[in-house]
Amino acid sequence: MNLDLVAAQRRQQRGLPLWSAGALSASFPHSAMHPCWRAPAEVAARAPDLAAFPSLTSLPDELLLRIFEELDFTDVMNHVACVSKRLCSLCLSPQLVRSLGVTITCGHQQLARCKVLLAFLTTHGQHIQELYLHVEQPADNGESAAGLAAAVASCLGALSGSGSLQQLVLLAGTPVSSYAWLSGLTGLRLLHVGQQGAALQCPPGIS
Repeated sequence: MNLDLVAAQRRQQRGLPLWSAGALSASFPHSAMHPCWRAPAEVAARAPDLAAFPSLTSLPDELLLRIFEELDFTDVMNHVACVSKRLCSLCLSPQLVRSLGVTITCGHQQLARCKVLLAFLTTHGQHIQELYLHVEQPADNGESAAGLAAAVASCLGALSGSGSLQQLVLLAGTPVSSYAWLSGLTGLRLLHVGQQGAALQCPPGIS
């Protein structure tokens, strides 16, 4: 069956112009029938050149640091620092690690996380001015608890001698095996041990 012929007969019965589908397509190309339709080549020509827009890595270091200061430090280290070596280096800039908050919850990786923190404080501790540390006490008070308390003391000992740490907050439950590191925090001005509300003012050179 010739559909064009059937359509022409029906149009003739209704008194409409005898336009076949082929003639209609020839008279009205797709671009005229559908104003939003564009050929692929035309779309490519109209597409914006992405290279013309500035990317994150094209910004100067000073501006990037200002942006990173407005972000959560955990998000910066977990996401931004993984983009490139340059951004990783910027994420560890002194002005971004001045104030550091660390929470280590109970779990089988508690000791491993303390070791990671120890390595970080050993490398960047000289830039830290404020440290908020919360390490949850493990459920058992056996060998693992003693090892965790010694690891926390080692982390705090890594800050001794730099003189940059001014405020230290050890939240309730944070285990510490000894306080020998306290005498090395010569720049310390404020110390919270246990509850945040109980503040102890420490003069320089405390012994």
